[in-house]
Amino acid sequence: MAELADALDLGSSRATYGGSSPPSRTKLGQTVRVNLKVKVTEPKSWQRVLEIEVPVDTLNDHIDSAYKEYQQKTVLPGFRKGKVPLSLLKARFSDTIEQTALQELIPRVWEEARQQQQIDPISQPVVSELEFKPGQPLKFKASVEVRPEINLTEYTDLRATEREIRISEEDVQQSLEALQDRHATIAPSDSEARETDIVIVDFWRVDRSGIPIVGQKSTNYPIDLSSPNVFQEYKQALVGASVGDQKRVSVAYPADHPQKDLAGQEVSFLLKVNEIKKKTLPPLDDEFARAAGDFATLKTLQEAIRKNLEQQEKQRARREVEEQIIDQIIEKNPFDVPESLVAGYIETLISDLHPDQKKEEHLDQLRKSYRPLAIRYVRRWFILEEIRKKEGIKVTENELRAKVLALAKARGADEEKLLQNLTDSGQLQNMRRNLEEEKTLSFIVSKAKIETVPPNSGTDPNPGPAGKTIITGR
Repeated sequence: MAELADALDLGSSRATYGGSSPPSRTKLGQTVRVNLKVKVTEPKSWQRVLEIEVPVDTLNDHIDSAYKEYQQKTVLPGFRKGKVPLSLLKARFSDTIEQTALQELIPRVWEEARQQQQIDPISQPVVSELEFKPGQPLKFKASVEVRPEINLTEYTDLRATEREIRISEEDVQQSLEALQDRHATIAPSDSEARETDIVIVDFWRVDRSGIPIVGQKSTNYPIDLSSPNVFQEYKQALVGASVGDQKRVSVAYPADHPQKDLAGQEVSFLLKVNEIKKKTLPPLDDEFARAAGDFATLKTLQEAIRKNLEQQEKQRARREVEEQIIDQIIEKNPFDVPESLVAGYIETLISDLHPDQKKEEHLDQLRKSYRPLAIRYVRRWFILEEIRKKEGIKVTENELRAKVLALAKARGADEEKLLQNLTDSGQLQNMRRNLEEEKTLSFIVSKAKIETVPPNSGTDPNPGPAGKTIITGR
């Protein structure tokens, strides 16, 4: 019966079970009040395996009921509806009827065993080692993940450092220029590419002899030559280029690059210029300030930019403090986390950050590289939940309502309609959970000793792409 075990989907332990059995039969969410034999083992702190045995009388009664129900519905040549002999049904349809009966019975038995053993799962049970033989008890194993036991002993009186916020004139100017860039006008150009232009290219990955590799091509890819994120060597290759020109560029990737086919390799690309677009920046004056956000003068705009940068940096500094404290709590209170939650978060990261990645070897490498981050995230979630419960941290209805009101004002929406929409979509509950996390983080920060330090002048914690671009020919 391995196929049946593989096909079973027990679903959530708190939901009404569904399956392929006839809708007229009993609901799968109902429990079976029988004297089950249940043995529970704990292979891991977050895993429970239930070895379940169903008495033969209970099993036979359930299968007999299934046969009688099918007998009432079945029509065969030579027999009226409901008059097909049970012996004929067993001879012709026993596999189908018995498998359907088990698909209905096993989830109900699992629910009864779970309740008897006071198991509160966080994942769907996985059925294995199913033993079904006529005249013998039904036996199977159900493996499920549970919340790990966390004994938090140290989460207060911790130390953290917070950056002093300093916004320089250069910071304001960079933000102002980024705003200026967003208000630029773009138009086709027949001239050679300038350092401020956008170049639309096709590029191929090529072998050492310069022959394009099949399947390694991207078309109409825009390269903004004014962007600080573009390699200087690319700018050198494309500034002065005309439509139709081809440029060959090589990139040297480090040995620890996450993509194995690129790690430690010097990879060549052939670029073909399809189009050049001229980007014209508006002058930075009072008229620009009014167009950018209804500011009276350029100075007023600059002051608003400074305040916005200060607010952003304060929020970043606060998050850094929170995560410093979380890291210490994780270190002082170690525990293992359920594998399904780790795997689920990894897949979410890959889906969000690499939506176009389809190659399995690359996906495996991404899963491996994101695993430490996912483990930390799951531990962080459990820790904050445990602290919230221990300290009795709750979100009041007034606090939740105030959040909805602020959101309604920001959106220019009717508060009652927004509240109803949030409730219907389930987003209100998400908002409550987010507020609970915010309050829990505020609590642990309030219990820590925070030292203000000068801004870090070290290396950028978020460096750009690891690789040096080399021009090897034109």
